[in-house]
Amino acid sequence: MEKDPKAEIVLTGLPPSLWQAYYQRRGGKGKCLTEKASAWKNAAILEARAAYRQKPLQGRLSVTVLFRCKSRGGWDIDNRYKLLLDAMTEAKVWGDDSKIDQLLGIVQLDGRLKKPETRILIWEICG
Repeated sequence: MEKDPKAEIVLTGLPPSLWQAYYQRRGGKGKCLTEKASAWKNAAILEARAAYRQKPLQGRLSVTVLFRCKSRGGWDIDNRYKLLLDAMTEAKVWGDDSKIDQLLGIVQLDGRLKKPETRILIWEICG
């Protein structure tokens, strides 16, 4: 794997947990994004497009996600990936998140942080 990532993207805030991101449609006909989750995802897509202006990555990928926040709270790290990875796909950072072979999540606590952020580092592990 290359030393330097192919992309490094910093997003404002943390992706909403799956529990906060979706609601059931009336009549049980599928799920929709909540207003808060939709707003976060749309902002993340814009930030990612501004940070990564190349062709979508097509090879097999290794992705490290740093969830940087002031305090940990009680949230589960695994509930934060879905909306984040979907946003990166829609931003055309990669062709499809099915290309991710390695996914590492790290919670970084920093009491000096004014606002939480999500930092994504992406490597192509084979083309």
